[in-house]
Amino acid sequence: MYADTWGSYGGPANNNPYKGPVASALRDLGVRFQLTYELDYFNLSLHANEWDLVVFDNLNFGSGSYFDDIYDYAQGNGRLIMSTWLYSGSTYEYLWNHLGFTKANNTYNDPIPFYLWEDTHPIFTSPVLIDTWNMSTPTLHPFTTDAANLTALDNGTVLAGYSTVPSKTNASIILGPNGQFLTNSMLLTEYVNDTDDSTYPDCYELWMNEIAFMLRPFINHPSNIQFEGGSTGHAITWHPTSWSPTEYAILVDGEVAQTETWSGEAIVFNVDDLLPGTHHVLLEVSDSLGYAAVDEVIVLVEDTTLPTINSPANVTIAAGAAVSVTWTAYDLFPDSYRLLVNGTEEIAEGWDGAAVAVNVENLEIGVYNFTMEVIDTSGNRDSDSVMVTVTAGILGLDPTTLLLLAGVGVVIVVVVLLFLKKRGAGAS
Repeated sequence: MYADTWGSYGGPANNNPYKGPVASALRDLGVRFQLTYELDYFNLSLHANEWDLVVFDNLNFGSGSYFDDIYDYAQGNGRLIMSTWLYSGSTYEYLWNHLGFTKANNTYNDPIPFYLWEDTHPIFTSPVLIDTWNMSTPTLHPFTTDAANLTALDNGTVLAGYSTVPSKTNASIILGPNGQFLTNSMLLTEYVNDTDDSTYPDCYELWMNEIAFMLRPFINHPSNIQFEGGSTGHAITWHPTSWSPTEYAILVDGEVAQTETWSGEAIVFNVDDLLPGTHHVLLEVSDSLGYAAVDEVIVLVEDTTLPTINSPANVTIAAGAAVSVTWTAYDLFPDSYRLLVNGTEEIAEGWDGAAVAVNVENLEIGVYNFTMEVIDTSGNRDSDSVMVTVTAGILGLDPTTLLLLAGVGVVIVVVVLLFLKKRGAGAS
């Protein structure tokens, strides 16, 4: 944080920057900060460390020679709140354009009133509700330039301005691209009135809200993921940031999949177990002031693998005999099966991946094509056909062909033996 003093003017707000509105707001929010009121030290600090937020409250001194450093910081995804008297300088247009506006059309040598055009925006409502339509302050005449009339670019959002009618021009507060920068075109620290009768100076309340908003959680956006179902090692890794993290929630297709307390660490979510299809995986992180940030990653799980099915041996049975044909099939994502007899569908049921046994009985003499088709949830399918030959008599039965699978043959043999014993008993 940089804040210079009102020097010999002895102004009430920033006569001592350590007790000024910015420092007071940071302390009351519980935010750790480093303050300097010397531009050289500010420059050194800016390069010496990584910062969650830089606040530049430049009331008095010429700071333009340090704008290159602020520009480099802003280009590196740094978050910035800026208030300075130098907005009219065309020399710094490169910085202003990056922050979302063009240089001032004109300036004012008084801290003129400004109006909250977007009065429901969080910088006017949280954590302090600023219950007024405009802000004003005594005409102190401490500086040559106290406010500037800015024009927002297409990548800037105007939140307040110097007229009662909102417009891209005449702007006093502009939110920059991606919500990364916040520009006060007036010297906010001068606004020491308590316009909304809250018992606190307007500048203190607005600085507090702006700081809380700019320190809200941020989430990077990992790439979308595409993989073959059943493969492993697939996870989404987010790197959210917050000065006061509290918790996070992960939703998959709108359903809560995971909630945990959050201390600011990276968040990893394994997606190996997702079923084939397109899934929306959303992360929401929250801070202690109630701010939240969300990010959504699309996960496409493909299934290009066909089911597998074994090939039982063909069967020959005598007319009136019974036999069971069992197919063993496998798929990670089973869905259904169909049984066709001579091309006509006889059975269509759900399939959970278990073996499918079909009892064959009461067939007339002839040759029958029993085709089993197994289908997975992605529509992949495979099939196998068993030829069942029904002969005129029991002597036409070849018992060795009944041993289709281990275990299945036992059932068939038992059935056949019972059948033979019954026939034998009846004949005597």
